[in-house]
Amino acid sequence: MTLLKRCLALLTLLIVGTALPAQAQTPVRLDEMSVALWPEYDRPGVLVIYSGTLAEDVPLPVTITFAIPASVGTPSATAGVDDLGSFRYRKYELRTQGDKLLVSYSLPYRRFQMEYYIDLLAGQGSDKEFTFTYQADYPVRDFRFEVQEPLGASGFQTEPAAGSVVTEAQLPLHRIPIGALEQGQSASVTVRYHREERRLSAEILGVPTPGPAEFEDAPRAGGGISTTTAIVLGGSLIAVGLALGLWMWTRSRATAGPSRQARRYAERRAGGRETKGAPRRPAAAPQPKPSDVVGYCHQCGRPLKRDEVYCPNCGTRRKLP
Repeated sequence: MTLLKRCLALLTLLIVGTALPAQAQTPVRLDEMSVALWPEYDRPGVLVIYSGTLAEDVPLPVTITFAIPASVGTPSATAGVDDLGSFRYRKYELRTQGDKLLVSYSLPYRRFQMEYYIDLLAGQGSDKEFTFTYQADYPVRDFRFEVQEPLGASGFQTEPAAGSVVTEAQLPLHRIPIGALEQGQSASVTVRYHREERRLSAEILGVPTPGPAEFEDAPRAGGGISTTTAIVLGGSLIAVGLALGLWMWTRSRATAGPSRQARRYAERRAGGRETKGAPRRPAAAPQPKPSDVVGYCHQCGRPLKRDEVYCPNCGTRRKLP
């Protein structure tokens, strides 16, 4: 393979590697994860919240993907959580796979949170019951369910039974420890309660409706581009520039090479036969007629004519009498 072809192959790998940075990444593992279920909170149905922490040996950034029911439509939030506990909303991509919707987004933080709504209470009266099943998208060291009791509910039960109940923002939260889950392993919880109240918990508590999420990795107003896009474009431009420079350098060497060879060949032809590697000797000057000779070169002995001031054979100046 020529030098040019090798360099072009390396540049192609550079462009592909820059454009597809997330194709090869360390397998994702979770140190802990919870699935929170908030029935009748700020919408009819159930708000589902996935939150957790990546294992310490998972390098960042990393792309995480969760499978949710296709009937959900779109997630309501995809975020990372920074070291100060602030939510950093991230753009997501969707792919359909059978009856599942695959939600993927890039995560530069160790902690994550994703939310969506699912209608598990449709057609039910005052007596509510639903079952939720989570199939692990990644191995989890410590998994749990957290079910929030809506305001005005009575006879609230979970199966399995809650290990503990705490109150957050006036709403009881039932925590159900499950333990370790392997990827693909499922865990389920069934919830039953009675509720006559028609208003949602957030409405009763006066919780304001959240505004639209602002994605931190979205292009900025005014035509800016995201950091990932800038890296891809920059790497591609550098690769193209290097390829163009290499091509011009190779062409200049190819053009100059034959010219030098042609000049050397012409010089050898002009000098007549000669031993390879030996210096070329000039052709001998013609000898004058004996009648024209008036002297001899004191350097090489060649006969000289009257009008020859310099020896035609060796170039030495003639000595005058």
